[in-house]
Amino acid sequence: ERLHSVFQPIFATHALETPFAHECLIRASDEQGNTITPDRLFGAAQSADLIFQLDRAARAANVRNAHNAGLGSNLFINFTPSSIYDPASCLRSTIEVVNDCGLNRNDIVFEVIETEKVTSVDHLGAILKSYRDSGFRVALDEVGSGYSTLNMLPQLRPDIIKIDRELIDHVDQDRYKQAIVGNLTALARDLDIEVVAEGIERREELD
Repeated sequence: ERLHSVFQPIFATHALETPFAHECLIRASDEQGNTITPDRLFGAAQSADLIFQLDRAARAANVRNAHNAGLGSNLFINFTPSSIYDPASCLRSTIEVVNDCGLNRNDIVFEVIETEKVTSVDHLGAILKSYRDSGFRVALDEVGSGYSTLNMLPQLRPDIIKIDRELIDHVDQDRYKQAIVGNLTALARDLDIEVVAEGIERREELD
C-alpha cells in the first residue's frame, strides 16, 4: 500500500499547452514516509527474486493511481519483460485492474523498459502480441541506443517508439544525432509507428 506514482507529461509538438499523454512512474515510501527510489526498489526485488511480484504490483498501482488522478487516456505503463514468465496470466491481473477502473484498453500503452537487455525476442514478441490482441498498445523505449533495438522491430512491431534521450540531448548541435533521429522518424512514418522523443529540455531541441 506504499506504492505511489508520479506522472511525466508527454506533449504533441503541435499542441504544447496541454499534455497529450502521461508516463506513469512508480515510487514507494518507507514506514517513515521517505521516498524509496525505483533503483533501490527494483534492486531489492531483484536480489530477493521478487521482481515479478513487484512489476505486477507496480503496473496495478500505476493504473489505479492514474485513474484516481483523473488521467484516463493515453497512459504509458512501464513493465519489465524479464519479469513475465506467462503472458496470459500476467495480462489477466492487469486487465482486472483496468476493468475495475473503467478505462478503455486502447487508451493504455504498455512500454517495454530496458529493451537493450532483452534476451529472448521471441518471448518479448509473444508478450507484446498478447497485449495487442487484448486491445492495448505497446511501445519500445530507448530506441536508437543500440543496433539490436532496431533489429527487433520486424518481430516486435510496436505501435510507438521512444527515441533515446542521449540522441535528443543537444541534437540541434550535432549533425550525426540529427541524421540518426531523422532516419528513425522517417522509418517510423513508413511503418505507421508513432514517435516520442525523450528528454527535450531546450527550445532548440524541440525545433
